[in-house]
Amino acid sequence: MEPKGMTADWTGFADAWRGKYQPAMEQVRSGRRDFVRLDVLHREGLTEVLKQFGITGLTEPEIDHLNRAWHRLDPWPDAVPGLMRLKSQLILGTLSNGNVALLVNMARQQGCRGT
Repeated sequence: MEPKGMTADWTGFADAWRGKYQPAMEQVRSGRRDFVRLDVLHREGLTEVLKQFGITGLTEPEIDHLNRAWHRLDPWPDAVPGLMRLKSQLILGTLSNGNVALLVNMARQQGCRGT
């Protein structure tokens, strides 16, 4: 995706977007909403925050790419070496609220491949 040259309070934007997570999850946990993939909840929150911050001019593919930013997060600096040390002697399994695609993409982002 090419840079768009947009200016905004990006820290505030990220905080506002992330702030949509718990309320959206509570809707699912409480049964007020049927289960949906986390990517759907992220997209709905993103749509709201784009409007809140007055950000326009993004194409649907660009919004989809932005929505998958959670799939491309860098880990804490010690996470990958620590997991690799554990993996050398143990079978690892992920416990997370992320969906499988999100977790696999995050691992691949750092070059972690299954063996």
